[in-house]
Amino acid sequence: MSIVELEERIASLDPETRAAAERIFSVTTTVGRLDPPVEMREWITKQFGSVDAVIAQTVVRVTNLVTFEGALFNDLRARRPAEVKGGADTRETIEKARGDPFCHPESGTPADTFGRIKGAHGITASNVAKYDGYHGVLVFDDLWRVHEALGLGVERGGARVFASLTPVKESEVVILGRAGEDEVTLAPALALAIGAFRARGVVAYNFALFLPPLSTDGNDWRRFPPQARLVDRGDPANKTSDIGGMELYAAGVVAGDPFRLAEVLRS
Repeated sequence: MSIVELEERIASLDPETRAAAERIFSVTTTVGRLDPPVEMREWITKQFGSVDAVIAQTVVRVTNLVTFEGALFNDLRARRPAEVKGGADTRETIEKARGDPFCHPESGTPADTFGRIKGAHGITASNVAKYDGYHGVLVFDDLWRVHEALGLGVERGGARVFASLTPVKESEVVILGRAGEDEVTLAPALALAIGAFRARGVVAYNFALFLPPLSTDGNDWRRFPPQARLVDRGDPANKTSDIGGMELYAAGVVAGDPFRLAEVLRS
């Protein structure tokens, strides 16, 4: 199964699951074409395998009609040239940063008004320039149902884990707990996702945890499940930016096929 077969796969689902998929997602498949000059053809063949692979490229666009998140999938982008200098360059950058505020976070970074959360290997810090108060109809069941039916999800420790059809960037994994449960119940699923990332060679990732408000706000959050999202940020030594105009003003452009990621999650 590949992302390019997504429209056909959704059409083959049972009626109820297909209806859920069509309520949540809009999927379109197009072919992008170009005409490379003769002077580029040798380089294209070396980089992408053949000129034909570049002349006609299949692009799949998936949009979440509820959250308006979206992604454009084109696996050819994974073969683009990238400048990576390796681990030595990364270690040099780290050494040059020794003594910065993160080396002594309790005196070099501000705390939130509720204090700091400390773990065996980490400690939270607030942001000097805040971008939210705390820098930090439900469709969750249908969202899981569709991803599971497409072979993109697994369950671990009661939590539901799936490779997102609308990743914000490469290889995004979404973890949904059960409404009313503590976020600690996500731990086995988080371990699974991080293990899958390591198996795929991911060396840097972002992690976000979503919970109901810490204090009462007058709304009923009893049906809101704890959830987490992880996304691959690429090799820190890669000088190519992982975000551009498309991510800022259109939809994320993604090289990684979520069905390949799901295979690792299930293994």
